[in-house]
Amino acid sequence: MLVMSEIVKKCVLVVLVLCWSNAFSQNAEVDKVLLRSGEAYFGEVLLRNDELVMIKTQDGARFQFPVSEIKSIEKVTVADALRHINSEKVNNAVGNEQLSGMLEIAGAVGLAKNKFDAAPLGQISLSFGRRMLADKTLFIGIGTGIMSFIRPSGSEPFSFIPVFFRIKNNFSTQPNSPFFLFDGGYSFAAGKEHSGGLYTRISAGIQHSFSAKTTVFVGVFSSYQAFSSQLIETVDSQPFSYYGNAVAMNFGINAGILF
Repeated sequence: MLVMSEIVKKCVLVVLVLCWSNAFSQNAEVDKVLLRSGEAYFGEVLLRNDELVMIKTQDGARFQFPVSEIKSIEKVTVADALRHINSEKVNNAVGNEQLSGMLEIAGAVGLAKNKFDAAPLGQISLSFGRRMLADKTLFIGIGTGIMSFIRPSGSEPFSFIPVFFRIKNNFSTQPNSPFFLFDGGYSFAAGKEHSGGLYTRISAGIQHSFSAKTTVFVGVFSSYQAFSSQLIETVDSQPFSYYGNAVAMNFGINAGILF
């Protein structure tokens, strides 16, 4: 009985220590950075000046925000932080989405068999969609723009207006992260001399997040543009002209901003 009594006392002591430890950890304080958008970040403020604030979250990720985007900075208990985070997780389970826009410019070299050899290509596009998932690593939207091949003086204009579905995914919540982008859709011809066709593009690169809303990115891409036009083919050293289907394969670099 004496041995059992000692065992019970030790068990009670362990339970009390655990309870006190949990109580103290719950009452410990962390920094809370509340943005004007309503988003909140919890952790340790590493840098704070008249222009920006940088915070390090518990998982080691670092975020920096312009002072103009910050509503308040305060100390809160770990318990309050956990309650807020758990509440956000419930909202995310229902559907965490944020309306965003993306402006992009691109430059490339295009090759189209039986139409032209290497030709410079310029493109600008604007898309709108939603950032999805809990950490908003996925952008899904639709967009349009204009792409023009720069051809020798006197050649027919060769431009298209693509309308596409866009998916952009970044592989990390860190400020610097690699990304993958895919476009798929149809391009309408911007002139009467040719007609449009299917349009696809794949891009990869790196992005930098200035804030929870603003991200810039640069990358490389390859795109496929189908079209119909007057073509020239050489058979037995004799060129002849015909109207038919062709494909332009384009390779270049792109840059943009997600806002």
